[in-house]
Amino acid sequence: MGAEPPYFGDFVLKRRSLFASGSALALAAVLPGCGSSSSDSGTGRLRLLNACVGYANLGMTVDSSTTVSPVAFGSVSSYGSYKAGSIVTAITDGATSSVVTSQSRSVQSNVDYTLVAYGWATAVKTFQLTDGETAPGSGYAKFRILNAGADAGALSVYLTAETTDLALASPTIAAVGTDMSSGFSQVTAGTYRLRVTGLGNTDDIRLDVSGVTLNSASILTLVVTPGTSGVLVQGMLVEQGGASTLLGNAKARVRVVASLANNASVAVTVGSTKVMSSTISPSIGSYVTLNSSTSVPVSVEFSGYSTALASNLNGGVSQNIALAAGGDYTILVHGTVDSPRVTVLNDLNRLPTVATNAKVRLVHAASDLSTSGMSLTVNYSALASNVAFGAASTYAEVASSTNSIIDVTNPLALSSVYSASGVTLTAGAIYTVFILMGTKGPVGLLRRER
Repeated sequence: MGAEPPYFGDFVLKRRSLFASGSALALAAVLPGCGSSSSDSGTGRLRLLNACVGYANLGMTVDSSTTVSPVAFGSVSSYGSYKAGSIVTAITDGATSSVVTSQSRSVQSNVDYTLVAYGWATAVKTFQLTDGETAPGSGYAKFRILNAGADAGALSVYLTAETTDLALASPTIAAVGTDMSSGFSQVTAGTYRLRVTGLGNTDDIRLDVSGVTLNSASILTLVVTPGTSGVLVQGMLVEQGGASTLLGNAKARVRVVASLANNASVAVTVGSTKVMSSTISPSIGSYVTLNSSTSVPVSVEFSGYSTALASNLNGGVSQNIALAAGGDYTILVHGTVDSPRVTVLNDLNRLPTVATNAKVRLVHAASDLSTSGMSLTVNYSALASNVAFGAASTYAEVASSTNSIIDVTNPLALSSVYSASGVTLTAGAIYTVFILMGTKGPVGLLRRER
């Protein structure tokens, strides 16, 4: 994706082998706070975890008094002590000190809390976790999840041995919805492979991290945050009263859309992975999860002969493409066998900002109409205009409906290139209207992405 990964400043990530609970609580006791300790009558303690992918650093004020200096993404502040009762917390941009979200909340006497700030830069949310779970017995750990994935949807979590087939495993936490926290599950202390999936779907892996250690008597919360495109996620493993450990996601998702004229076949390999086997155009492939990379070779085979991407790749001369961690990409193969073109599209599969809306975009890959742009209307409202050959429009939000009318036009076409009525556009869903080359000319395909 075009977005840069979060900047971590001078913050040094902790090792995945976490402190034992007793050590972590001892550390918390010596960390500086504001005011008196939580043992004093009438005070509670609160700290800030920056899980917001839109901000490299976040600070916090309580009741208009600056109390927490900017905290780097993935890290947690020390506790501050506040008078029990109602307080107003304001989360601030660490770079500008401007308030990004503010809320009144309650603090109880002699209770510790972690306030998690999460979401995108334009939609920051907070979730208040209570840090009062009783430690498990020796040889065990307690584990829960906060789904702060924003766009990830409901999730399942697995802690397994490294080689365990996920399809044969039982989830450690079976289901937790967006903006929700699960209860604690008690597990045997040890080192695990942690995998997060879409709800109940072991083929839909959103995060896969090996070597995650849960120490004896530790109490841990996995805070899940969104990746760049909204589907893949990353995590922060936070010990009650102790440190936060960033569990980054080193994967990206890639698919191929084939739109060569005359039903020519297409096969695409990214690095050493066959992303699309020989397939007749027009065709829309499924996403394949690959390692992210700043430079990975792509090779495309067109009806029997192959080429590494050269001048046809986004108008450049590079034979490699970049796959940012957490990103979704479409490799669009279009044109003709004699003059093939390959474009890499960034697929921003984040959910609509308004829950009752759907998101729609247009992709133009019809070589018969390559010299002029495509335009898209939904329910007679213009959503995209003059989309060039080999390009995608920006995403537009529309009201959900069970009777939508979609129309795609081109100045060179005597009638609509694609027209459909009675279309259901579901609230919270994302759609792409692909204009591809069919047997007898351009054809339109409506694909629900999420």
